Amino acid sequence: MEDHGLAVPDVYWWLLERAGEIEEAFQESPSPLCPCHNDLLNANFLLCDGRMMIVDYEYAGMGDVFFDLGNLSVNHEFDDATDQVLLELYFGEVAPARVARLKLMRLMSDFREAMWGVMQQVLSDLDFDYVDYANKHFARCRENAEDEQYQSWLRDAAREV
Repeated sequence: MEDHGLAVPDVYWWLLERAGEIEEAFQESPSPLCPCHNDLLNANFLLCDGRMMIVDYEYAGMGDVFFDLGNLSVNHEFDDATDQVLLELYFGEVAPARVARLKLMRLMSDFREAMWGVMQQVLSDLDFDYVDYANKHFARCRENAEDEQYQSWLRDAAREV
């Protein structure tokens, strides 16, 4: 990015360390890969004839279901109670390892979105404030990484789900 006149934000390096911690915790008890949308924003949900449809599969691929769940949760600003309902509806039960993985993937979703915003600053010709977009996601990501429960989420995420 520096080659294109854009410096990597300082918070990137701190968050990259958190990403490594999260990856390590998840590797203790890996989830099986499954089809994932990977971009569950409001704009990608359509209500048509009483049916909910998900569109825009540009980022879809095989991945960790908790990224999709975390992505959905953080993009729609779910609170803890709504996260519990999401896990109950998806899995049929709520378990500490699942809560932890959801919370940590909320963080990773914001990290990815922030870096997408950084990259768009040099790649996109659209009239959009990518700096503000990236900063919003960096700030929320950092806030979640500084949550007092972060270390317990890492411990719980390492358990079998």
